[in-house]
Amino acid sequence: MREKNPLFAGIAVCIAACKRSTVEHSGILGKWKLTEYLADPGDGSGKWQAVNPFPPSYIEFRNDGTISYTPGLHPPSHYRLTSDTTFTLIRGADSIRQYFRIDGAILTIEGGCFEPCGQRYVAVK
Repeated sequence: MREKNPLFAGIAVCIAACKRSTVEHSGILGKWKLTEYLADPGDGSGKWQAVNPFPPSYIEFRNDGTISYTPGLHPPSHYRLTSDTTFTLIRGADSIRQYFRIDGAILTIEGGCFEPCGQRYVAVK
């Protein structure tokens, strides 16, 4: 009878744990680089526009519920996933509901404005 390889079993456990973490957090965890923004004057005529790449801007969603922006002045410090497509940004007593979708390595975040607005990010490895 052939013995099981303990290395293979360890790798399988790590892969399963990584998949659970990604599914549990809807894939939003990690660092993302801003590439585009949507600004609308309130009449629906807004278009997605490329951002100035210098200096680059990043957003990072951490497993502990904290969020960071680089560069950032006074951004929200925490987030809470509320569904597979929404999260709430929290700063002190204030909160803002945001909608998101992930398409491959692209994260699109919308909401939080009276008029249509949003940001698109690419995953940073």
